[in-house]
Amino acid sequence: MSLRTDLAVDESEKVNNITMLKGLKNDEAWLCDMKVTKTEILDKVAATEFRKPIGKYVTIEFNDISNDDKKFTDLIEISASELSKMLHLKISDTVLVVCLGNNEITPDSLGPKASKSVIPTRHIKEKLKKIYSENKFAPVAIITPGVLGQTGIETAEIVRGVVKEIKPKAVIVIDALMSTNLSRLAKTIQITDSGIIPGGADNKMRAEISKETLKVPVISIGVPTVVDAATITKELIGEVLNIVSENEDGSKGVYNSLNEKEKQDRMKECLSPYEKALIVTPNEIDFFINEIAKVIGYTINKALHNDISIEDMQMLIS
Repeated sequence: MSLRTDLAVDESEKVNNITMLKGLKNDEAWLCDMKVTKTEILDKVAATEFRKPIGKYVTIEFNDISNDDKKFTDLIEISASELSKMLHLKISDTVLVVCLGNNEITPDSLGPKASKSVIPTRHIKEKLKKIYSENKFAPVAIITPGVLGQTGIETAEIVRGVVKEIKPKAVIVIDALMSTNLSRLAKTIQITDSGIIPGGADNKMRAEISKETLKVPVISIGVPTVVDAATITKELIGEVLNIVSENEDGSKGVYNSLNEKEKQDRMKECLSPYEKALIVTPNEIDFFINEIAKVIGYTINKALHNDISIEDMQMLIS
């Protein structure tokens, strides 16, 4: 059984002989003690192997940035630089920022919380021309469409309506993601031009938000905030099975006496009660979500508005 994840780096860890895939480019670098992985899926073969759409994926992994202004600033600078490279916009181009999620559920509140740190400027373009031009703002609009259970409307339908009305040159979508790695929760940012499916990439019932559906570039920026309980269960089962895999006399135990298919079937049987039934999030998620939501908001400001400083952002948002 495959475990659920929205991260390209999670999928890359499962792929055998990743360097042998011709339809894939994968590079890693370290910047300011942060790991930046750039993955580009070029064809359908690689997309199938990766279980991700064709497109570019940039993943930034970092350690604790709380109470460290330099790390906080460095993360924003790195993320904004990567976001700008994907957008390819002029300062005069209108951008729609779509903040997905449910503000009532903390792990799913990244989008609504990040919206409070994004500076909306489209409305002042005509009314306050002097302030607008002197500060070299880009015309930015923000929507927080809620979730299907709250509105009864598919998020993609809402976004399509707004795009049709204001005609942005690009759409940036913010959303919380799922990982298979506990260490990546709230400590990873993924930026991709492949779009997004509200509710997770495995949710085939939901309409996607992408360049194909909106007819404008769509860049999604997300942070993993939850892990599928089946992931944790699989790790624990694996550890237990390894412990009991040998008898006292050194001969093979029950687990190691099975062939590979039997092992997979045994693992699947153990995991089935947890599949899609439970997700896990860190105890400190309230603190993490507020901190990383601000990073995401500031990243978008930095990428779109010319030479804006963090101090200017804080002043304008307050």
